[in-house]
Amino acid sequence: MSSLSAFNRIGSGPNSSLVTFRTDKGPSAPCAPPTNLRVTNLSSTYSEITWDPIPSQNINAATLLGYEVFWEKVLNSTVNVTRAIQTTVWLTELEEDTDYNVIISAFNRIGGGPNSSLFTFRIEKVIPSAIANSSRLNTTVNSTTLSTGNSTSNGNLFDLRRLKAKTKILTEFIREAQYADDIAIFSDTPEGLQSLLTSYSVVAKRTGLCINTVKTETLCIGNTAEFFVDGTKLANVDLFKYLGSYVSSDCSMNEELVSRIQATSCAFGRLRKRVFDSHNLTAPTKVAVYNQCLMPLLMYGSETWTLYQHEVRQLGTIQQRHLRLILNIKWDDYISNEEVLPTRGH
Repeated sequence: MSSLSAFNRIGSGPNSSLVTFRTDKGPSAPCAPPTNLRVTNLSSTYSEITWDPIPSQNINAATLLGYEVFWEKVLNSTVNVTRAIQTTVWLTELEEDTDYNVIISAFNRIGGGPNSSLFTFRIEKVIPSAIANSSRLNTTVNSTTLSTGNSTSNGNLFDLRRLKAKTKILTEFIREAQYADDIAIFSDTPEGLQSLLTSYSVVAKRTGLCINTVKTETLCIGNTAEFFVDGTKLANVDLFKYLGSYVSSDCSMNEELVSRIQATSCAFGRLRKRVFDSHNLTAPTKVAVYNQCLMPLLMYGSETWTLYQHEVRQLGTIQQRHLRLILNIKWDDYISNEEVLPTRGH
């Protein structure tokens, strides 16, 4: 309620009629908990937890910032906390043959909402299965043969369905690559990457560290998405350099090959006067220097390359150019590439 009155130097006048008004309700913490918690054990130490988001009418005006996941071993007083922006989180470094409790709540800038119901899950101990129906072990001078029965699955080791599959390659998805303070994390979904970023940030803060959002970049193959660390949007790029190698959003090798060729050419130029054009060194010595100092620059990271024929020719061209300069072979000498390569030790 409120009323007004006028005043001058003599005093105040009569009050106005009383006016009643009402303030709108401001934003508050979420008023509903996440529901339908689900756990998928991906390994004996690694689990994925998902849940249904809280309804939009229960967010209470303030923007939902994410979810807090509280988890602990049963009968253990140590509670672990991690945050996720999406409705998925991955728990790592779990102990096998152990029960865990999980509680999840949503939060915004006002605070946290009510907790979900307590959810208990178990990490089972992985015990290798015995080989079923094994019959005999034949040993000769050159070989050992284990004969088994006709079971279609023997402890998932000799699985006939797997052996008959079109691919015999066992795959494992790597989610992180670490070298000193350079870390790259991977995910096959935007939600998964955001959850990993949030988890890394939470764990880093526990040890007094923080993620440098200025130096952190994201790269999407296909459709782009936005990613955040502690509310700060990360820059999305089409190309970045990690441990000396270029990674591109179109998975091409163009930038990487250009970088390798440029680095090799620069090194060749620096050594040319003192080494490759020197009259005091023999040709085998010059070639040995090229093999030991320049070829590693040219082929750095080549174990992971997948090249087209024209890209292989690019590498061969720069190699031939350097070897011909080292050996003083001119174009009118009519010496083929095959004749030059044996001088390099091939």
